[in-house]
Amino acid sequence: MLISVITPNYNYEKYIGETIQSVLDQDYEYIEHIIVDDGSTDKSVKVIQHYADRYPDRVRLIRQNNSGQTKALNTALESARGDIICWINSDDTFCPGAFKKAASFFKEDESLDIVYGDYNVMDSQGRYRYRFKELKFNRFMASMIGFGVVLASNSIFWRRRCTEKVGLFDESFNFCMDDEYFSRLTRNAKMKKVNIALANWRCHPQAKTVVFHSENTLKCEEERQRLFRKYYAELPISRVLSTQYIGIPRTYVRGKMILLKIINGNYLLRLKDKIIYHQNKTLPEERNNNKI
Repeated sequence: MLISVITPNYNYEKYIGETIQSVLDQDYEYIEHIIVDDGSTDKSVKVIQHYADRYPDRVRLIRQNNSGQTKALNTALESARGDIICWINSDDTFCPGAFKKAASFFKEDESLDIVYGDYNVMDSQGRYRYRFKELKFNRFMASMIGFGVVLASNSIFWRRRCTEKVGLFDESFNFCMDDEYFSRLTRNAKMKKVNIALANWRCHPQAKTVVFHSENTLKCEEERQRLFRKYYAELPISRVLSTQYIGIPRTYVRGKMILLKIINGNYLLRLKDKIIYHQNKTLPEERNNNKI
């Protein structure tokens, strides 16, 4: 069962090597890593080419003129040959054993379409901060607050047949392409939530999901509102409450999400890690051979 990893890259020479290495270090034999460089102006291509030359059967570099992340994702997706597909950005990494674990669930259940799990938050230096425990997927909740909010792109694996069914990413979205794509990918799909961290998300000042220029923030919000109107129109509640009163169910969903996170232990995990760090000046994984 071949796993295709797709990675868009633009000027992340600082991190892309770690991303590729996390794929190569997996204890799973059948892997192809397709990296699409979107016209980087730094030394990204040199770093990626080093791995492609050294591991030609596992790492593939595709170069394109600067066309945006969504186009890069589609270029990679069109080149993917795997039975299972996953997406990781060029500043994140996979946890050891993630591929073997995900593949085992697909092998056990042929009807399973999607496997998703938790993820670790790390700082700009790749040091562990805390584990984010994902909630069980709920389509109504995702429609209210965003599919890209309830599903992390780097900790979800899906069968190729799902992509064959729903097609490529919508290139009219520059920021919320994950939200829009997952809304289609999860429709009528059989999904399994696994209670382990599959990937590590790096939080740093240049991360696309951390900070935007004011103009981009506005464009991102416009995309979110466009998607929300689409999702809401598909819900039965839209026949009872017009978008004028949408604040009511949205407030309910946000409150429910906070409550579920409390029950799930998310906030306790963060507090525990902060206490350990301040008391010992070391992070949890630094006392365990620096492994996340």
